[in-house]
Amino acid sequence: MRTLLLAETIVLGALVAASSGAGPQNAKTEMADEPTSGHLSEEQTPEFREYIDKLKQETPSLLTCNQKWALETEAMGELRVKGRQLRKEKRPGEAIEVFNQILAAYPDAMSTPLVYHYLAGCYRDLQDPSKADEVLRQGIAATKTVAEKAKDAAWVGGLYFSIVTLYTGMERLDEKNIQDMRACAIASLANVTTNPDLLNVRLVCAKKLQQLGRDAEAEAEYRSVLTPGNVHTAPTSQYTTMALRSVVEILQAQGRIADVDRLCLQLMEDYPQTRLADEARRLRDQMKKRCDISPNPAR
Repeated sequence: MRTLLLAETIVLGALVAASSGAGPQNAKTEMADEPTSGHLSEEQTPEFREYIDKLKQETPSLLTCNQKWALETEAMGELRVKGRQLRKEKRPGEAIEVFNQILAAYPDAMSTPLVYHYLAGCYRDLQDPSKADEVLRQGIAATKTVAEKAKDAAWVGGLYFSIVTLYTGMERLDEKNIQDMRACAIASLANVTTNPDLLNVRLVCAKKLQQLGRDAEAEAEYRSVLTPGNVHTAPTSQYTTMALRSVVEILQAQGRIADVDRLCLQLMEDYPQTRLADEARRLRDQMKKRCDISPNPAR
């Protein structure tokens, strides 16, 4: 399970990819081709095939959530691959039929968010964002139902995380949706409380708030990631640099150049010889090339 959760944090980079690496500032507002939940990977290695063969011999009632997910992946795999291939061939109408077939056959599957994600992507291909948002809302409701039935805490957390990422694919969110997205983020963190997972959810929520023009809330969310424990821990340090790049983007867009300078200098002073300090130095040097900033301004 831990491997799956780590995969989830790694794939976040696709959602918030930046020109300099993995920061969120250049993330696309449309849905990425791949979702952000590592729980739903479709890769089938020989080892996975052997694992599936063994599971098929077990008593269904004794299977864990992870094992049930593996069997669902196997059962749904051929159809899902067919749907994705049709979409790649620019045949979204046929792909929609396949994905709807999957949802009809496996309404309570742990992989529900993945299928809704692909289905919404098909409607975006058809230039129908309203229908895509409708599909995502259906996916959110369906995923909540699956989460309520799940017993494994890590799976519940992962499913609520999937709900958050389904929300990020929507073009429009009203206040009620935003509050629900945050509630699902809290539910996710209540079940999966490791630091990487926590930062992952915060960055996803912050990015969506930023896309919605709620920069003050997004900035506060990004800044909450910049703490000593996150800076000095290898699995989470990458998220601090992503958060910093996003804060700098917001500040620069608002013309708050002096605030960018102060923030970078403060981080360089507080966290010397860290990944975050190196990124702060790089961002400040980059800004100095565009703006007239003295090497050591008064603080």
